[in-house]
Amino acid sequence: GIVASVSPLSCIQERIVSFREKVEEYGAEAVYVRAVGPKEDDRDFGRRAAHSLLDLPHRPTALFSTDAPGAVSILRGIRERGLCCPGDVAVATFDDDVYAPYLETPLTSVSWPAFEIGREAARLLLKRVRSEVSGPPQRILLPPTLIHRESTLGTRRGAEPVQPR
Repeated sequence: GIVASVSPLSCIQERIVSFREKVEEYGAEAVYVRAVGPKEDDRDFGRRAAHSLLDLPHRPTALFSTDAPGAVSILRGIRERGLCCPGDVAVATFDDDVYAPYLETPLTSVSWPAFEIGREAARLLLKRVRSEVSGPPQRILLPPTLIHRESTLGTRRGAEPVQPR
């Protein structure tokens, strides 16, 4: 696979690594991974990236975005190329934004437990302030949830999920 400019943000790097691991676990190959840094003003990046990938001689069958706004932009890029999701190209995203299930093509998303993360961070901070705990910072990972929607599953009834190897 090709890795172009990878974001310096560790959370984005972790999302990309996890994506690649899962794709390989299911027997596919991630041939192109590209991420950008925290450029909040560049919401058009997903559309432009979709165009460049969909214009390849062997266009991808699926695209993954590390955030929901990028995935929405990717969906637009797919439509602009005269293609449809998921019939021609499946789309999945990290971040189950509130609007993900309400789009014309509801987005398959990885939902992360934001409330629980905040609660756990506050609990650990209070323990440290009260001197109940010392030493190096703890790293706690709370498990995300994959929410399957039409952007990867389509509307076919009885579609069988692909099992890992």
